[in-house]
Amino acid sequence: MDMVDGDNPVPHDPPPTSRGSPSGERLLGGCRRKAANLRQVMGSLIKKRRKRMRKKKHKKMLKATRWQRRAAGK
Repeated sequence: MDMVDGDNPVPHDPPPTSRGSPSGERLLGGCRRKAANLRQVMGSLIKKRRKRMRKKKHKKMLKATRWQRRAAGK
């Protein structure tokens, strides 16, 4: 325990170890789950961004060829 102000002891947990400690396994498992969840969230954000960029690119292409399409009568 660490002492703060001499009167109130503050509990101090040792750092997690990689040896067969159940709390360490839980800690790593939790991080893996969070990382997988974050990867999934990031994946969906990337998909949305790609969709938006594809839409913008198509709109830009239509704008660039507008005079050609009008000349063709479409």
